[in-house]
Amino acid sequence: MKYWFLISLLVFSVACKSKKKAKDKEMENTVFVPNNTPGAKAIVYKTIKNYDKFVAIIMSQDGKEIISYPDPKDVASNGDLIALPTVLKQGYLLDNRGIGPQVAFLKISYKDFGKLMTPPSLEEMQAMILEKSPLLEMYDCGNRDSIKNLTQTLNSLIEKKQLDKVCKKLY
Repeated sequence: MKYWFLISLLVFSVACKSKKKAKDKEMENTVFVPNNTPGAKAIVYKTIKNYDKFVAIIMSQDGKEIISYPDPKDVASNGDLIALPTVLKQGYLLDNRGIGPQVAFLKISYKDFGKLMTPPSLEEMQAMILEKSPLLEMYDCGNRDSIKNLTQTLNSLIEKKQLDKVCKKLY
C-alpha cells in the first residue's frame, strides 16, 4: 500500500512537470503579449495591392464620406516622409499615421501631398480616391510604445504565423 502511494505521487509529479514544460514551450513561441493601454497603436496590415506610398484617409462606416485625412504638414517634416508605413515581412505594413479598418487611399503620394500648402477639399479628395476597400488583413497589436524592438518583434510574429493568435484581428 505504501509503495502504491509513492508510485502514484511520482507519476503525478512527472505529469505536472510535463505540463509545465509544454506551457513554457508554448510561451517561448509567443513573442509578446499586447499591452492595450492608451496611446498609439501598433496596427499591422496587408493590402490587395501596394499602396504604401499613397495617402491614407478614413472613410465613414458606409464608405460614402471622408471622415479623417491628414494635413500636408502631418505627412512630411523637413523633406522626410514621416507618414509612410514601415515595411514588414511577407507584404505586411506597420501603420505610422493612424489608420483603421475604414482606410482608403488617394491617388496622390505622400511625397506630393506633403508639398501642398493646404489639404485638398473634401470634394477634390473624393475624386482622388484610388481604392476604397484596400485591406486583406488588419491587426491591432496593442500600444506600440510598449513593444520592445517593434519592427523585429512584429516580423517575428509574422514569420511564426502568430499575428492572428497574438494580436486582435480588425479586418
